[in-house]
Amino acid sequence: MTISDALKNKKMSMYRLAKQSEVPYTTINDLCSGKTMNGGHFEELYEEMITKEQKNNDLLTNFEQAYPGTANISNVNEIISELRKRIGTQ
Repeated sequence: MTISDALKNKKMSMYRLAKQSEVPYTTINDLCSGKTMNGGHFEELYEEMITKEQKNNDLLTNFEQAYPGTANISNVNEIISELRKRIGTQ
């Protein structure tokens, strides 16, 4: 099953999938239109999502190491908010 097939079955737009998965719309569009290898199968999208999640996890780990006591921070937006607090801007 391709991503296009799944989107049709779920009556979901590529835009909504991009927002929910945090994978760029252009990547999803390329996968659905066959511009990438495997004709837009889930494996490619999954690999990109895993890569993005790993990068976010690395960022969170590095932030926690640089700023002890911030283990409760769970996403990039919270990092930005915490940094703004620490430097005195909102």
